[in-house]
Amino acid sequence: MTTTMKQTIAILSLLMITVSCWAKKTVVWNQPSCLYISASYFSVRSVAFSDTATVVTLQTNHAQNSVRFSHATFLRADDGRHYAVRYCKEYALDEWMPVDRQSESVVTLVFEPIKGRQRALDLLEGYAVNDFKFFGIHDASKPMKLQPFPYESKEVKDFRASFFTSDSVCIRGRFEVPPADRLGTIEHRDIFSGKDYPLAVTVNDDGTFERRFKVDHPVAYTLYFEQTSIPFIALPGMTVNMLVNKNGKVDYTVGEGRPHPFARLLQHGFHDLTSYDYRAFREDTKQLDFKAFAQKMERVAQTDVRLLDYLARRYELSPLEYAVAKTSALLGAACHFLDFEMMVRDSRTDSVLQAQMNEPENYRLLKQLIVDDRLVLMFQRYDIFQNRYSYMDLIMKSAWKVDEGGVYAERSHTEADSMALSLDRNMFGQNEPSVLVKVHLLNVLQQRLNESVTVAYANDNTAVDKEKIRAQLDREAEDAYHLTKSELTEPFYQKMADKIYQHYLDTKDFTYCLPMNQATLILRKITDRFKGKYVFLDFWSTGCGPCRSNIEGTSAARARLRQNPEVAFVFITNDYQSPEKPYQEYVAKHLKDDYTYRLPRADYELLRELFQFNGIPHYEVLDKQGNVVRIDGHWFSEEYFNNKLKMIKQRLE
Repeated sequence: MTTTMKQTIAILSLLMITVSCWAKKTVVWNQPSCLYISASYFSVRSVAFSDTATVVTLQTNHAQNSVRFSHATFLRADDGRHYAVRYCKEYALDEWMPVDRQSESVVTLVFEPIKGRQRALDLLEGYAVNDFKFFGIHDASKPMKLQPFPYESKEVKDFRASFFTSDSVCIRGRFEVPPADRLGTIEHRDIFSGKDYPLAVTVNDDGTFERRFKVDHPVAYTLYFEQTSIPFIALPGMTVNMLVNKNGKVDYTVGEGRPHPFARLLQHGFHDLTSYDYRAFREDTKQLDFKAFAQKMERVAQTDVRLLDYLARRYELSPLEYAVAKTSALLGAACHFLDFEMMVRDSRTDSVLQAQMNEPENYRLLKQLIVDDRLVLMFQRYDIFQNRYSYMDLIMKSAWKVDEGGVYAERSHTEADSMALSLDRNMFGQNEPSVLVKVHLLNVLQQRLNESVTVAYANDNTAVDKEKIRAQLDREAEDAYHLTKSELTEPFYQKMADKIYQHYLDTKDFTYCLPMNQATLILRKITDRFKGKYVFLDFWSTGCGPCRSNIEGTSAARARLRQNPEVAFVFITNDYQSPEKPYQEYVAKHLKDDYTYRLPRADYELLRELFQFNGIPHYEVLDKQGNVVRIDGHWFSEEYFNNKLKMIKQRLE
């Protein structure tokens, strides 16, 4: 062997030893960054890569309830491959970890080894809605460079152009393993009229279910069960098929099996992500002024869009899926912005903060966040957002004026609407009314029409006077309708005003008969014993603070009113919201002399759909024949109750 050959062999041997040593060397990300964590109490402590395993160490940042990771947990690498979890060092997989015993606990998850250097990892417990999700775990010393996702396309433009379409949708699906709870609910709501239309969805013995309902535009809703929830997006005229697998993952198709245009968005939960949690919000409401919070929400929106830019490429979202997800993310930041105004309005009285909230220009952030005045209407939380807008101080002041003596007086409809439109222009810095004020004007129209119904027979008048009052109120209602139509120049919103006014004309009767269906039969079993009485129904639960407050606040009045043989008070709850022990204890203390019913949740949900309400407390009134009186059954004092009962009797007897 020559000297040259010996030298070559020596160099190759040294190189092999070096490569071998390098391969066995563990690469560690210490204190890595993460673009998104679904559980706010977790942070990623470290990630270690070796030839034998990939180890992710998590830390809980504050005391929480027990948690668990399932055996289906995996890491998703840059190449899209999944690397399964092998075990957890501290606890067994699928068993509860008592992290609430101390403020900081460590959870070490050991996965299959990942070869090659990684730009980022996603740690996913699975694709079910409630599974833990950690997106964009990366080395903090090497910040990720993310390019904006190009989403403007013909597909997106066509979706916007055809957005306002009225038609039915069909939700159809099957559970591979039928849930123990065979009744689901969809919290359907007409945001233009503010009316609730909860929908009960029954699961058959073979795991199948189906439900149809009418929509005026695409909707992003959730089908809720006790133990699970299924998000879905439906377009007018669409049939959405959902297969719920054993592992909780949902497969989506449309029609006769065609691909669902939002399948990836829904499966991964990208339509409902935010990096800002409620704990941070609570702290900010104590410390930040209005301008500082607006600046923070601008940063939150940028962070969430940056996350979507990462996810869009990594999970190959379509431009349309990205557009919807981005709209949802920006809407989330806008919701926090108006939530802040509501929370600090009465809790903090410092003059600087109050002055900032009284300046319309300080609300210009909404223009940046509500960039698409159509797509925002898809989401269920838009309803809460709209409520925050309509009841913010600036908008409320447009409806009322205060004289020098501090007396409030309602403005005329024309003046109130004109001021609301002017405020909206100042807040958004544009001449075209925002989607918020358009929906606000429709909601106000509905309120004005409701007032026409309830005020008509509030006073003790002769039959002739009643007819005159009714005619006058009808004219005022028609005037309010025409005023709203003149303010809403876009054809779709004019159509919604037509729909609201037509509903007013169709429901002018003071009472109505319930349809003969299963829900009515459930109600009749409760109320038939009270025929010949006016029945005041109270839908409540032991966990509802406002429910309990009204029950306890009217206890003494009910004790006296029960002496009236024409009146019955009936309280209805369900076994899901009111567990048996708390229910029995509460009834014994506060409702022992009243009629109380604790229904199976399935029966209760059917009553919710019958009376069209999503939230509680909710109140209804039945006349002596068991028909429903078109009046709010809520009362808070004996005098108020007697006046309401007098008005009902004047109309009906």
